[in-house]
Amino acid sequence: MNDFPPATDILQLHEAIKASVSLAFPNTFVDFYPRPGEQIQTPAILLEMEEIDSEDDGGFGTEQIEVSLKFNAYCLMSYKSGNKLALRSMAACLVTHIHRQRWGIPVGPARSISARQDSFGGPSDEYETMRVEFEHDAILGLSVWDDSGVVPISVFVGEAPKIGPPNIADYTPIHLI
Repeated sequence: MNDFPPATDILQLHEAIKASVSLAFPNTFVDFYPRPGEQIQTPAILLEMEEIDSEDDGGFGTEQIEVSLKFNAYCLMSYKSGNKLALRSMAACLVTHIHRQRWGIPVGPARSISARQDSFGGPSDEYETMRVEFEHDAILGLSVWDDSGVVPISVFVGEAPKIGPPNIADYTPIHLI
């Protein structure tokens, strides 16, 4: 078996984040990617993966790509409730919940968490909104090393032109660690 980092399954990551946030905020509507114009039950935490950013430097020799997955979590309360402090408290609790989370998925710990006032989907008199931002390092794609080949037991070095089966006696053994 190889020792390369496992790839991140984006769908599993989404499901794990939603499940964890839903459990931590039991009386809050939690979902990914709401539809524009859709009436939203409040209080709510609406999640989205905003960006996949790569500064890939060649990786691990597996042909996978190292990325940073950037997420937003919009904490919403009804504007009519007039409870700005409760909204900020929810955002602070979410920041605390997200901090260094891995969600049981092969990703780096959550970082660069910030929370700021925002307008959800443009100016609105329906919702008070705080946006919480966080990101994870992750590996995407399958490794070209699938552990389905012959693992060498012995390695020998030959020197051209004395190579091939008739020259095996001239080969030098290399000791593997």
